[in-house]
Amino acid sequence: TAARAGARPAAGSGMFDPSGSFGRLTTAAWSSLAGAGQPEQLIFHERQQAALCGQHCLNNLLQAPLFTASDLATLAWELDSAEASLMAGGVAGESTNVDEAGNFSISVLRRAVGRSHGLELLSDPSLVEAALRSPTENAAYVLNHHAHWFTVRKLHGTYWD
Repeated sequence: TAARAGARPAAGSGMFDPSGSFGRLTTAAWSSLAGAGQPEQLIFHERQQAALCGQHCLNNLLQAPLFTASDLATLAWELDSAEASLMAGGVAGESTNVDEAGNFSISVLRRAVGRSHGLELLSDPSLVEAALRSPTENAAYVLNHHAHWFTVRKLHGTYWD
């Protein structure tokens, strides 16, 4: 399924805080992480390794290496356990939230950004239609195309993938 979601900061999340903090990183921490240069001129991009596009998608969205494959696998396990407890008998079968190659479900990505930054990945059909009509209304998108997650995000006035 193709899930398109606009990422919007929740009230008080601080993700787009112009005061110098960005996510969990201060301007000083961002400078040391990203190397020389002004933090507001740098763009963080994590290249995909293996089948971990969900991990790299979220890190590119948040502009820092905040999530590991292990972090997301833990969330997938939590979701699988919760789903199994709702099923008759509570026996967990094959995961529906991560496959053997490391492809994570939209549920895992939603939980990750929700817990860490208070963000929502929205995929309501009416919101998707509105985004298609006016794509510049949102600061970022988390997209899935042929089982590949990627982010399109506006930084410094330009959209980047």
